Amino acid sequence: QHLASLLIQDSIDAQYAGAAAMGFDGHLIIEGTSGYGDAFMVGASQKETLPEKVQSNVRAVYQELSLVLADVRFEWVYDGSSVWIVQLHVGKIGSHGNVIYEGNPSSWLNVNAHDGLECLRNIIATLPHDVGIYLYGNVGITSHFGDILRKAKVPSQLVSTKTP
Repeated sequence: QHLASLLIQDSIDAQYAGAAAMGFDGHLIIEGTSGYGDAFMVGASQKETLPEKVQSNVRAVYQELSLVLADVRFEWVYDGSSVWIVQLHVGKIGSHGNVIYEGNPSSWLNVNAHDGLECLRNIIATLPHDVGIYLYGNVGITSHFGDILRKAKVPSQLVSTKTP
């Protein structure tokens, strides 16, 4: 068995794509969408329920990587037979369930994922320290929305697919 990886995602005939990461609670999170995953990662396409075959293949790649690197997180593309790693990081994410980043803020701000990543960055730049974010939209915890909120250490949760 070998790990498939490349730098140019466009050269893969993507049936499904997404991200996988070990959550804070010790459960592997596998999220994605049909086709290419770049729109999924930026919230432009919704996460989908992935076929068990895809999840199983991604899980197998995770297990293989974790034997060498311990906890990892990665973006992947599935071409119908192989899972290709298009981005790889070592470490867990501090997320689990619908919690993107743990915390008990004094108040919460509703943010719509449809407003985009730049809007989220602007909100975070002026967000008071004791305010958390409820993120509305069918986006993944492993998407760039989650990455941005975790990096900024903003208490945050995915709330629902309905807008506030």
